Amino acid sequence: NKLFKETLLQVPTLVLEFQAEDPAHTEADFQTSRTAAENIAGIELQYCHFCREGEELDSMWETRRGCYPAASKYRAQGNTPGPDGPDKVFLSDVCVPISKLADCIAECEADFHENGFPCIICAHIADGNFHCLIPYKAHEIKTVEKLESRMIQRALAIGGTVSGEHGVGIGKILHIVEEHGEAYIDLMRKIKKALDPHSIMNPNKVFTLAPNPSIQSNL
Repeated sequence: NKLFKETLLQVPTLVLEFQAEDPAHTEADFQTSRTAAENIAGIELQYCHFCREGEELDSMWETRRGCYPAASKYRAQGNTPGPDGPDKVFLSDVCVPISKLADCIAECEADFHENGFPCIICAHIADGNFHCLIPYKAHEIKTVEKLESRMIQRALAIGGTVSGEHGVGIGKILHIVEEHGEAYIDLMRKIKKALDPHSIMNPNKVFTLAPNPSIQSNL
């Protein structure tokens, strides 16, 4: 609200986008969803609004897209002068079965909070994918990485995956082996070597070409 000069309620918020050729149909779908939430799911809605105009939609989505810069200014101490400078934002995601989503989010939030970090969550909630944005300073990064590892372990334990959108890159190389197994990753290595024998295309991303000792010790 402060960053984008909005007046949204500071409560968990779900944004739904409806599409149809006739605008009247989109509003009808909105009302059906509202009825389902209130009467079937038994959810008490503190605020429910249908954005009819383009400017309202733009404002709503701009707020959603602003999660990252807002997270960087979330902590009061985050922008105070110091040897580490202003807060950075650690961003990670996992994806879990919808039936396990609420519990997983609650446990992740509690874990970060208990260790002194706010946990700002933005999500593609319909497919079970949620993102944690954690403001931190340089000296806190090891703690944040340990908490991220626990978040990933939590997701894997309930049938989820290490990432729903952001990918594996280099940060989740160990975890992708845990999820799929060394034999699966070794097959990927063989395909990689056949198509890219000199490893010039984005090397050492997703997996390493040789089994990593640190991976073996963690299996």
